[in-house]
Amino acid sequence: MPSTSPRERLLTELVAYAARQGLADASLRELAAAAGTSHRMLIYHFGSREGVVAAIVQRVEAHQRLALASLAEEATSPTDLVRRQWAQLSDPAMWPFIRLFFEATSLALHGRPGTEGFLITLTDTWLRDAAVVAERLGLAADSTELRLGVALMRGLLLDAVASGDPTGPPRRWSATWRSGSAPAADRRPSRSEPDPEVLDPLRQRRRDRHVPDLRRRRAVPAPRHEVVHRVRRALDPARHRPVQLVAHPATHP
Repeated sequence: MPSTSPRERLLTELVAYAARQGLADASLRELAAAAGTSHRMLIYHFGSREGVVAAIVQRVEAHQRLALASLAEEATSPTDLVRRQWAQLSDPAMWPFIRLFFEATSLALHGRPGTEGFLITLTDTWLRDAAVVAERLGLAADSTELRLGVALMRGLLLDAVASGDPTGPPRRWSATWRSGSAPAADRRPSRSEPDPEVLDPLRQRRRDRHVPDLRRRRAVPAPRHEVVHRVRRALDPARHRPVQLVAHPATHP
């Protein structure tokens, strides 16, 4: 909630200007004119143009965290909360601030003046507020899962503003959210829901038992009299006619 300090009043004007026009390549002097002040005053309060961008993003992020708490009071399940939050964040009116968020993150990663402290509050503030929301919904406030949710939401927002399609990215993700359960991709099949990747090979092996395979058959030994005949032909290659055996194979020891 904005205070009445000169810095906060300027920041309110800058946020409104960013919502109307976006910052794009606006210079510090142009931003100062939009806020009704001088560029020296912006430097005094924010340090640089990069500091102005970071301050705008931090103000909007604070409003979004308050909005998340408000949405949680109306949501009936975690899935419903995610859908409500996505509908709010993916509104084209929010896109200028989404772009500013990634711009400010890049500037802070490069250590630009005026962005000091931006990375420290980049995620931790969301984790604290999300933990409160999770407890309100009766879920375990696991910091790893909450961090994953924040990172995934930001990745989807980046994809949405880059592709211009805010409806595509969350379709698969929103379907994986279950009340009190893991995402479908990580959820292990229950006994009543066998894993098809395990079941199919088992079925295939069972089918193979009933399918004749000549390659798997063991070689059937030739009758004894044929063996004797082949040996005699090998010893006497000049004779190509069958050799008559003296003893019957059945009575030959």
